[in-house]
Amino acid sequence: MVFVNLQRALQPMRLDESRRGGQKWPRHIYLLSMRLHVLWLNRAQRPPGRGRSYDTRERNSARRDCQIDTMTNLASSVSTSRRQIIAYWVTTALVVFELALGGAWDVLRVPHVRGLIERLGYPPYFLVILGIWKLLGAVALVMPRFPRLKEWAYAGVLFDLTGAVASLWASGLADAGTMAYPIVMTGVAIASWALRPSSRRLPAR
Repeated sequence: MVFVNLQRALQPMRLDESRRGGQKWPRHIYLLSMRLHVLWLNRAQRPPGRGRSYDTRERNSARRDCQIDTMTNLASSVSTSRRQIIAYWVTTALVVFELALGGAWDVLRVPHVRGLIERLGYPPYFLVILGIWKLLGAVALVMPRFPRLKEWAYAGVLFDLTGAVASLWASGLADAGTMAYPIVMTGVAIASWALRPSSRRLPAR
């Protein structure tokens, strides 16, 4: 009703303007008239008989939609995080198993492992050194906390596996069978490092 009364009050101004030969009214009066006209049109387009209850229902509906979207995004985030944790532990278990078993074989100097080391040109005592470091790396990856120690363990795993590939290639023993295992385990180790949760990462600086 206020908007209608203001429109009616401004109507004589427009009529008087036409009588005065098109002389324009001040700009601020013209802008005020246009704004009131827009507000009146917006109010006229609102469904009749609803008023404030209509606005309340709109706000409640928007709030419910926002809550549904938030819950959906949260569920999706939890599902993604769970899959990432499962993938991390699967890849980490494979790396730890390789380190523990390979380290034990190296320390015990199992005959076929010793024969391979000699064919690669390394001395037999190198197996004991390599085996001890493998066992320590397996413990570092399994134990909680100590993220910096885990970074060094992953670096040691990459040195060991890429060193195995380079040694096989340099000694002329490289073929599809001998090269496949260290290359695949290198990919598994990288995946384990990339998927580790925040509790096993170094804090961001």
